[in-house]
Amino acid sequence: MTKTKRKRKKESPPAAVEIDLDDFERRGRGAAPEAGYFSDLAALNGKLIYRRLPRAGSGEETSALVYYDLESERINDSRQRGRGDSRSQG
Repeated sequence: MTKTKRKRKKESPPAAVEIDLDDFERRGRGAAPEAGYFSDLAALNGKLIYRRLPRAGSGEETSALVYYDLESERINDSRQRGRGDSRSQG
């Protein structure tokens, strides 16, 4: 074996994920942002993070970075210059 060849480690397959669907509707949590176009949804440390895209025909060209705090049920929008609009949901 030459120095340029590297031994490859065997990668183990990812662990199986089991989702308990019994009574799922009762255990789920809903977030209620205003209707619109969303992109790049991600979850991180008790928050949902996404981009709110401009509505068709609105003339807007930029999107807003938004996060929804699951604990406080508040929406924080980057267009509010870091203050967050703190709209309580529910």
